[in-house]
Formats: sequence, structure tokens, C-alpha cells
Amino acid sequence: MRDKEIAVSVKSEILSRLAVYIALSGWLMLGLYVLIINEYTGFSPELVKHFISTEQSGIRFRALILLAPFILTVIGYLVNERAKLLGKTLIAERELRILFNGLILALANAIDAKSKWTNGHSERVAGYALSIAEEMHLDEKDRGTLKIAAILHDIGKIGTYDIILDKTAPLTEEELALIRMHPDKGADILKHIEQLQDVIPVIRHHHERFDGNGYPDGLKGDGIPLLARILCVADFFDAMTEERPYKSSLKKEDALLEIKRCSGTQFDPQIVEVFLELTGNTSMPHLSPSTSCMS
Repeated sequence: MRDKEIAVSVKSEILSRLAVYIALSGWLMLGLYVLIINEYTGFSPELVKHFISTEQSGIRFRALILLAPFILTVIGYLVNERAKLLGKTLIAERELRILFNGLILALANAIDAKSKWTNGHSERVAGYALSIAEEMHLDEKDRGTLKIAAILHDIGKIGTYDIILDKTAPLTEEELALIRMHPDKGADILKHIEQLQDVIPVIRHHHERFDGNGYPDGLKGDGIPLLARILCVADFFDAMTEERPYKSSLKKEDALLEIKRCSGTQFDPQIVEVFLELTGNTSMPHLSPSTSCMS
């Protein structure tokens, strides 16, 4: 990105100088025409005749010729300064993007730090999600949105009691209800940030199920945003393959079997197929979908 910004700035400066040189050359050619060619041929275009037809016009013409290089130098300087300003603006925008991304990562780390069990979870989920998106040939804008959504997908857990997140015994219905509020809370936390408006639906709906039995809105099939469906698979896989206070981690192959078993119920079958291809597990045995899959 830095190289691109420098290239734009250099290109703008070159173009501004080239414009000045072309204009100066034009003035020089016109002056030579008036002083040399017109003197020997007697031929003058109407424009030239206007300038040299009277002594007063001749004075104006000579003054214009003398002032032209100065005027064009000033114009060239202003254009060049504008080019430099453009370059500085691009650099400032880049620095703001770096700061923005850094703040997002810091926020994600703060979320994961709420529990020792979730350390690094958000960044791993982002990696899985982006791999799926790239395999599906999603454009750069969608990949950027998905990356931020994956990093911030658990931001709603900031409002969840740590004792629930670290509980080793099965959660009560009331505790499950609190946990299942985190996608909605996450969307609510981010709703006033204009730059994250495309991210909010992905966070809000990453626990929806393909069969419509998810939360918070019970969306179904293609009614669930595509990026949320991708995030759902990535989040589930990491949760299954990492230790949690209430369970041991699954082996990668067992987690993939569980994802395939839940294809068509919890997960979008197309995304499951892509994920299995990425992990080299397309030859897994066919498993009947189950409504008992986790959400």
C-alpha cells in the first residue's frame, strides 16, 4: 500500500511538470512563429494578426510572452503542491487504517482475555473464515468485512459474567439465555460506528442455523448473510478443536466429521464442502444430518 501511495504522488508530480513543459514549449513555438516565420512569409493566422496588428497589441503580445513562463511556473507550482497534498492525504489515510486495524485487534484481544480458554480464538477464527472466503473467490471488500467481523464476533461477551464463561458444569437455561444474547449485544455495541455497518449483520447472525433453528432471529438458508454463514463454520471448528472449561478439545478429524454431520442443519452445505476441500477431507463418509448439532 505504501508503494502504491508513493507511485500516485510521483505520477501526479510528473504529470504536473509535463503540463508546464508542454505549455512552455507551446509559448516558445508561438513566439518563434511570430518573430521568424511571420517575418519571412507574411502569413499570419487571425489570432496572431490580432496581437500584432497595432503597436498597442504588439506590446500586449510581448508582455504576454514575457509573463507566460512566470505564470506557468506559478501554475505548475500550485499543481505540484496539490499533488504533494494528495500524497500526504493518502499517507494519512493509510496511517488511520493502521490505527483502526490496531484498535480492532486490541479490542479482540481484550475480548479473548476475558477467559484463558478463549485466548487467540478470534484471530484463529478470522484465519479460517478468510481461507473459506478466498476459496469461494469473494471480492476484497467482502473479505475485509469478514475479517473484521471474525475478529469482533464475540464482542458481545464483554457484557457476560466471567463466571459463566469459565463454568465447568453444564449451563442452566438462564445462563444459556445470557450467552445467546452476545450476538445481539455485539451488534448493539457497534451500531454507532459508521465504518462497521457492513460488519454488524455478520456479527449479529453468526449463530443462526441453516435450518432456521438458530438465534437471535431464527433466519434460515440464504436468508442468513453469506459472510455470517462462513463465520459460523469457522467459529464452530475452532471452538471444537480448542479446550473449553466444559469439554476437552476434539481432534481435527473429529471436528470435521461433526461439521459434515451438521451440514444442511446447522451449516450451509456449500460452505461445508468448501471447508472440507480446504482441509483435504472431501472423502469423509456421508453422515445423516442431525438436529442435535450445537449452536
